[in-house]
Amino acid sequence: MACTPDTVTPKGVTINLNSGSDYTNCTVYTGLTDSTVTGTTNCVNITGTTCTLTGLSATLMEVFVKIDCEGCCSNTFRVNLDECCGYEEVLTPTPTSTPTPTSSACTCSTYRIEFPTNCGEPIGWTDCDSGILMSEQANYFPQYDDTYFDEGSVLYLCSCTVPNVSVGCDASIDLISSGCVDVTPTPTVTPTATPTVTPTPTTTSTDVTCTCYELYTTPDLNPTSAYLGNSTFTYRSCGTNEIEMIQISDESLGNPSGTLICARTGSVEQTAGDSGYSIEAGTNCCEPTPTATPTATSTGTSTPTTTPSTTHAYVEHSIFWAFNYDCPPYELVGEGTLTTVYTSAGITTWGLGTLVYSNSSLTTYFPGGRYIEYQGYIWENDGENGLIEIGIVGEPC
Repeated sequence: MACTPDTVTPKGVTINLNSGSDYTNCTVYTGLTDSTVTGTTNCVNITGTTCTLTGLSATLMEVFVKIDCEGCCSNTFRVNLDECCGYEEVLTPTPTSTPTPTSSACTCSTYRIEFPTNCGEPIGWTDCDSGILMSEQANYFPQYDDTYFDEGSVLYLCSCTVPNVSVGCDASIDLISSGCVDVTPTPTVTPTATPTVTPTPTTTSTDVTCTCYELYTTPDLNPTSAYLGNSTFTYRSCGTNEIEMIQISDESLGNPSGTLICARTGSVEQTAGDSGYSIEAGTNCCEPTPTATPTATSTGTSTPTTTPSTTHAYVEHSIFWAFNYDCPPYELVGEGTLTTVYTSAGITTWGLGTLVYSNSSLTTYFPGGRYIEYQGYIWENDGENGLIEIGIVGEPC
């Protein structure tokens, strides 16, 4: 018996979602073609895993349905509404059908989509692996963090059909290759400017002569004077080639001060103070030149070894210090207080963590919370934790 489709009675269809799972908050969209699945249709009788659509036009032979539920990805299906398809006789005008996915057999191409403005609308395309019609916003793609496509961004998409963008987005779509090709956009990296630091010049000479100088007192022009006051001397350090300053005092007339400095020969000058102080070359404060002692070996050239001097256990430094500093440029607040501090033997150049002491026996740390100007730098003294470099004297912050 021939089958005559019913084009009078409104049609309906029951969609089986998944017999083993319950989905919630489902939204069902319907359309006449696979690219126009935009109309929202409420399910009737949705219980557990089935959704019944009713009120479909009696003349429809097929409908495209997109199901979007919590707990699963959205999918688009073609549902056959022709009662006569595959049947000799129609027993009921309302067939029950299981959604059939669109075939995945398709020819793919790679497209370049550029967004001149921000676009919050979804992009439509046909997935090359499954053949399913897709419609997703920006956050579906790994390169986007939000639901909109950023202004100026470019998306490469492999699709069986030409991608489509809503009218509200002025995106340009260009075919760049047949087949799926890996096109990864290269991010634009803005280089970070590296500041140029001009190092403090250091004079190095292979022809350096050092002399140990002793600063001491002589009888004053006024024999009744029992106190000569303070005197200030400058000299060029033999270790760092920096101009350094030292202030000494003596309360006993005619008694040597006992202050020894190792300086470049001829560089010591008295800049202020009582004329009763004198400068005279001394001994035993400049480290002697190590003597190389060859080590006998059976073959080859002898390897020299050195024995370091243990005559002195400390190095004396004349510094200015203050409780605060200013910037720019880096400088102590006020003129600073001149004093003598000490470091362990061999430490002539200061650095991060250098320990500074108030006494030559190296048992008392120079008080913390003070800022020191020395060797062309401003340092913060942190007591038992040593020095912290603040900046170069005279340089901007």
